[in-house]
Amino acid sequence: MRRPYQRAWKIAWSRRRRMDAEEKARAESGLFDWSRLSNYVAIVVLLISFSVSLWRVYRVQEVEQSDQVATIRVVHWQLEAGFREAFDDIARRFERVYLEETGQPVRVVQNAISERVYKQYVQTQGIGRSLPDLVQLGREEAGSVPRFFISNTEDVQKPNPYNRGTDLEDVSWMDTYMDGMVGSVDQADLEYYGAASSTLSIRMFYNRELLQAAFGLDEPPSNYRAFLDLCRRFGEWAQREGRADLMAVAASQFQASVFRSMRAATLLDLILENDRDFDGFFGGNDEVLLAYAAGDFDFYDERIRADQMTVANLTKYFSPGFMAMDRMEAQFRFTQGKALFCASGSWDAMSFNSQVDFPMGICDFPYPDSSDPEFGQYVRGRVSEANAPAVFRLAVSKFSEHPDIALRFLQFLTSRENNQRFNHLSRWPPVIKGAQSHPLMQPFVRKPEGFWSGDVHRVVGNGPATAAFSQANWELVEHKIDYDGFAQMMEDEMPRALAQEFERLLNTEWEERLAQEMALSHQLAGYAFGKTWGTDQPVPERVQSKMIYLWEMRMRRYRNSYRLLEWDKLLEEGAPKAREIQQHIKIDLKRKQS
Repeated sequence: MRRPYQRAWKIAWSRRRRMDAEEKARAESGLFDWSRLSNYVAIVVLLISFSVSLWRVYRVQEVEQSDQVATIRVVHWQLEAGFREAFDDIARRFERVYLEETGQPVRVVQNAISERVYKQYVQTQGIGRSLPDLVQLGREEAGSVPRFFISNTEDVQKPNPYNRGTDLEDVSWMDTYMDGMVGSVDQADLEYYGAASSTLSIRMFYNRELLQAAFGLDEPPSNYRAFLDLCRRFGEWAQREGRADLMAVAASQFQASVFRSMRAATLLDLILENDRDFDGFFGGNDEVLLAYAAGDFDFYDERIRADQMTVANLTKYFSPGFMAMDRMEAQFRFTQGKALFCASGSWDAMSFNSQVDFPMGICDFPYPDSSDPEFGQYVRGRVSEANAPAVFRLAVSKFSEHPDIALRFLQFLTSRENNQRFNHLSRWPPVIKGAQSHPLMQPFVRKPEGFWSGDVHRVVGNGPATAAFSQANWELVEHKIDYDGFAQMMEDEMPRALAQEFERLLNTEWEERLAQEMALSHQLAGYAFGKTWGTDQPVPERVQSKMIYLWEMRMRRYRNSYRLLEWDKLLEEGAPKAREIQQHIKIDLKRKQS
């Protein structure tokens, strides 16, 4: 019996002899082997491309490492259409202005990194002391900002030199911001780090062509019930027209969360009733635990029903299986003209505008009002957008070789003239007072009027209660269960979830208190020994005001005693939900007394 390797060897040998015979025949006939030429051409093209790439890398490195040219490296995660081009435009303008002002050349180089790996990049580069000069903040580890970045607290209290010749000439840099630059304050040490360049808001995009064809309308209705009815009738129209590819709303799991912006302030009364420390917030703290354990609210509450069903009523008109789709797939459906509506933020407006081949409109979300037949009695108004954050915040790294130039570039970027230009080009809303937004951004102007809302299902962020809510909400918005089923799922899971979050809350109290006391100790040292610090001596008035603030905040870190005292009261009173939660607590609460 012939072995397999012998058979393979014989086949290979026969193939080789046949190829040699064919090559000999071509040589005798004088025919040219074009297949070999194409291989040679491919190799030559590859070598030329590789050589050009090496040359370009060499030239860039030569410029960046030149002793005569200071290079400012900027890293961020903004990959949206037009953003990097807008940043390059401002960078080139700064290079020209800086050369005119100082006679010294400078080069600004940006590097956009996917947000999937951005957090790890910043952390590892910071630990390795190799962070670029300017770094976008917002994805860093908690407490790492003072460790890796330079505070610009002193600078934000002085006028921005690039506002010279305007009515902002004598205004402090921080006061040129619409939000007073509060987004640049780090809560760990109450210092300013970096500066933001834009803001954001969320709106609804719609296909004017489809809206006109189906209903003869130029704009969708602003009334919540009329909007739901329009979505229903659009599905019927598409069916009559034989357009099975059309849907009312292009959506994914991302859009399901974005459409929560159409909720009204139906939770306001619930929040105010259970706001024990009168700070205006309820949700994400121990107030949720104590109120729920005391039986002050549950998830059968009609106000929570109104809040949840506002979005769930709309998801009937989403495409089947939308929670398994990703954001880009939903947006692709809309830009291809396959959907009447889609929701996203101001950061996607330019991408949408450049990709669609139909007239597109942008409008605010329709939300229930006091006349709504189902939710009206719980509506207190719209939810305010006053706390919309400033974004694209760049901070100067402690490892920058040119921190003064990096700070100067930040001031240039956030002057009124350049902030307006940058946001005009990138199609983002500006953040500086008096800077005019691009016409495409007009619908995204923030609406500060209204009330506030909150997440009434959790004690800590991204904990077991949030996971339980996400699972139940998934079932609700996909209409696998009704609201009573949602409420039952929450009631079944909340005792266990809140017990775990209560444990985490007590455990992290010690860590937070330690961080607070370290910050206070630093300020005390500055107040007592600052005169010996030379050029690093802090301003005594600032140190004193920060000490007062930190001392007041310090008392909030001693809430374990209050929490445990209230918890003991609930158990002594025999509160059913408190006892149910207690069954899931695994730590010794007495040892957590502070």
